[in-house]
Amino acid sequence: MSKHFKLAMSEAIKLLQASGATLEQKSGAFLMPLSSQLSDAIELDSIRMTRDAGKVAEEVISHLSAIVGSNVKITLEISAEISEGVPDQIVRIVNENCRSLNFKSQGFESD
Repeated sequence: MSKHFKLAMSEAIKLLQASGATLEQKSGAFLMPLSSQLSDAIELDSIRMTRDAGKVAEEVISHLSAIVGSNVKITLEISAEISEGVPDQIVRIVNENCRSLNFKSQGFESD
């Protein structure tokens, strides 16, 4: 190994350690432990939800799902506040649709 390469590696290791990265040394090589979990959330615009959810699927979920042995779980949570209240017909329709789509829990609340 050249003197310049060793110096560059030494500086790179110092920068990684300063950033909080933990390094493991094996056979003269430094290895960074691989990340094994991701937990993140994003708020989607209700008007552009289909487009935005598609981008998330394409740019994030597809990469994680492509890893052999990965277990990717996506949860959709809906929160709506309607100051004037929800008409009974809409409550009935939404509750029926939530049941048929197998939502884990559904229901409207009154103030």
